[in-house]
Amino acid sequence: MSSIQSEAVQCAHNSNLCDGFVYFFQNKEEQLRQLKPFADKDSVYLTDLIRKAWNSFTDNDKAIYHEEANVTPADLEELIIGEEESDFGDDEDKSPNLENNDNLSPEKKEPFHIDHYDAAFPSIIYIGELNRIIVQDDYFSSNQKEIPRMLLHIGWTQLRQNQREEYIEKSKKGFICRKKGSPYHQIAKAEFDEFVEKIDNKEDQTALDALSKDACPHQDSIFNWHYRAEELFFVLTPSQRDEYYDMGYRHRTSKIARKLFANDKFLEDHVEGSNCMNCNFDHLQAADKKEYLKKATKIVQNCRSNLGNAVLYDMCWGTHAHKPDRRDQHNKSEFDTKLKEYSGKPFIVKQKFELDWLSGADYKELRAYKTFEHEVCTHFKGGLNSDAKWKKWMELTDAQQAQYYKKYLKNTHKTVAMSQYFHKVDPAFDQTNMYCNYCGFDRLDKAEKKDYMKKSKRRVIRIIKKELKESRKRLAKEELEKKSADGPEPLPDSDTTHLYIEDVDVYYVSKMNVHLCDSLEYNAFLPYLKKHIKSFSKDPENQHLPYSRICEKVEQSFWDLLDDKRKPYFDAVIRYVELKKLLEPLSSGDSYCAHVNKNSTLRFYHMSKADQAVYEKQLLEARVKLLRANPDLTDYFYYKRRSRRNIHEPYSHVEDSKDKNCHEKRIPTAFMCYVHAVCPLKKQQDPIFKKNTVYQQKWILGMKWSEFDEKQKAVYYEKQRRVQDRVNVKQFFELFTGLTYDAPEQCDKEIQTSP
Repeated sequence: MSSIQSEAVQCAHNSNLCDGFVYFFQNKEEQLRQLKPFADKDSVYLTDLIRKAWNSFTDNDKAIYHEEANVTPADLEELIIGEEESDFGDDEDKSPNLENNDNLSPEKKEPFHIDHYDAAFPSIIYIGELNRIIVQDDYFSSNQKEIPRMLLHIGWTQLRQNQREEYIEKSKKGFICRKKGSPYHQIAKAEFDEFVEKIDNKEDQTALDALSKDACPHQDSIFNWHYRAEELFFVLTPSQRDEYYDMGYRHRTSKIARKLFANDKFLEDHVEGSNCMNCNFDHLQAADKKEYLKKATKIVQNCRSNLGNAVLYDMCWGTHAHKPDRRDQHNKSEFDTKLKEYSGKPFIVKQKFELDWLSGADYKELRAYKTFEHEVCTHFKGGLNSDAKWKKWMELTDAQQAQYYKKYLKNTHKTVAMSQYFHKVDPAFDQTNMYCNYCGFDRLDKAEKKDYMKKSKRRVIRIIKKELKESRKRLAKEELEKKSADGPEPLPDSDTTHLYIEDVDVYYVSKMNVHLCDSLEYNAFLPYLKKHIKSFSKDPENQHLPYSRICEKVEQSFWDLLDDKRKPYFDAVIRYVELKKLLEPLSSGDSYCAHVNKNSTLRFYHMSKADQAVYEKQLLEARVKLLRANPDLTDYFYYKRRSRRNIHEPYSHVEDSKDKNCHEKRIPTAFMCYVHAVCPLKKQQDPIFKKNTVYQQKWILGMKWSEFDEKQKAVYYEKQRRVQDRVNVKQFFELFTGLTYDAPEQCDKEIQTSP
């Protein structure tokens, strides 16, 4: 029988000694003293503030506290077990019991998980209650704007773990009361829903965005979830909300100022990504920036005075938006065959990011560039593209580039330390204890943070060694793939020209790489780079240089060549483009028909077979003429026969994939054998465990697995060996008999039963 009975609440909710007030008053004085402005206040003054806050509550709010104060742990267990039993099927009642399983110890309960939409978040409960108390102070009653930031950034992070658990317990009790149909919670929910309906215009949403960013700038923050930001906005006072309306107004003004700056500075033919509007605006002189902000303020004020708040957002972001940047025409249909005048300095490697410039880079150089790439411009929309970032990277000196590897080590060190902190303060992986784990780590004391960094040092070394080992393995694998059948297709040993004039299904394949979107200089330099990069890398004078610098030295040697030695590289690209244009109309019967009948609606696949045969004969004749007129075609292309499979017929492996036995199954590890044996049974015994996600369930069982000794683990290693033996027998049987092996039913289910 539940102890929650709404009609049994006998309280006028005005007495300071009722259960609701005691429940609200609990530990509030200690939590106030953790805040610097109240650290030296006497107990009488703090108690008076708490009493004033209680008296400012509505009768419904007091009734909610009174009702939650009478919730017992039995109510929580009754609610959870009742929900879980309603979800059980008939088959689950037949599952074996865990009474005789010595490998599970039920004394340690996992963290409670509540549906995020049905429960108030602990940190928001804390902010709402402390905010109502602090505004009773004479100073803060007239300076309310400082309170939310103080509670968010200082108050909640300074609470001890047992203090946070008190608010987690309050969240659970409120959850139970709502599930029981409390009339007081229904009234509170209706008030919140009415509040949310009223903040649906653009200006309100801008204020909510400002609140989310001020509460926590990190991407994984709970306040990036819109309904959490609305809950936090609801517990603030009107004066505090006005601050975020002003903050949203300033943010909108800044956005318009940046767009005005972009209109003035960026040309019509500006390529998007070559410059970052936000970065350039941030580096403006203070006087210039102030001028743009003044213009933007006038625009916002005119929109507000003339059209009202409802359309302010649309006017500011629509009419006054600058013209979109023109994108580079990557879909151009013509190759670049125009040679530019050489300026005297290498530019090919610097002007565009290509994987070729980092294909031979070592681990340090790759990590340094990745770190620089993330730091040089953090603006997602309208920021620098990869080519612009590469240009800035190449402008750095070798010493400056090396500094970014040190930054990578520092960032990795901090990431590992934060990971250890996450496991300690948030074992449930749902940020119940901390609204943002990143903010919590950043606001630790120097001594605590130093301790985490010290503990993570060895782990960082292991991570780097592991990444180095994986990098070497990857390079070795790529070298093997180049030599194996899975690598790039080798050029044919014999002449394949006869195939091209005998069969219309034969197509041409390029012997050299010429890219449509790249410049003539790049296409001419790439073969020279691949030919000489190894010799430059082995040179003792270059071994201390980054790989990209070595590519620059190769480019410099390319431009240092005499004209008669460099000219063949450009002539080869130009000749390749000329021959490719001649080959494209003769690639198939369809393309040849379209080439001959340029201004006609005639289509090759709509013709009869006899008419198609005529065009195919003409196609072969045109190929013969092309080969006779251009004998150097074989220097740039070779020919290969197409597959004659009907495009409407499925591949053989598609048909085979319907067979459930065609895919080889992985052998489970000893730990997975343990998970398969224990997880279904633990779900039945512990309803809280069943509410966890699959990842959380594995993590919980993994923690238990790590506590096992060798004798306990040996049971599951033996089970893994039996599964492996059964698979070996099945493969041997099917290989030598060609029949399907049907394992006994008991063996098939062995992995799912307990030992």
